[in-house]
Amino acid sequence: MKLSLAATVAAGILLVRPGFAQEVAVPWMTEEKLAAVRAIGIDPEKDIEAKGNYHWRYKAHRPLTVGGYSCPVGTMVGISRNIMLVLPPEHAACRDAKGGDVRALRLLPNGAAEAM
Repeated sequence: MKLSLAATVAAGILLVRPGFAQEVAVPWMTEEKLAAVRAIGIDPEKDIEAKGNYHWRYKAHRPLTVGGYSCPVGTMVGISRNIMLVLPPEHAACRDAKGGDVRALRLLPNGAAEAM
């Protein structure tokens, strides 16, 4: 009986622990960065593609407005300690106000964007 109880508790800890580890926030992912991502049209809960210690990646399920640029569905938004990048899918590009194609944008903390 004691062995069965110990095995059940051990299995429970092993099964619960990996899920718990995924939800632990990294110190560099601030509410300011999440607010900037929400402001361009990303839903942090639904659009997450990858979550790691040094880089989080989101994939847009709707068109995004990034500063003065518009980006298509499928655009990737990567966030790391030092930079927030917006990368459109290979087959498309973000467009500026004049209709020009932009292949990469740097998202600034204030919500503005600059072409790279």
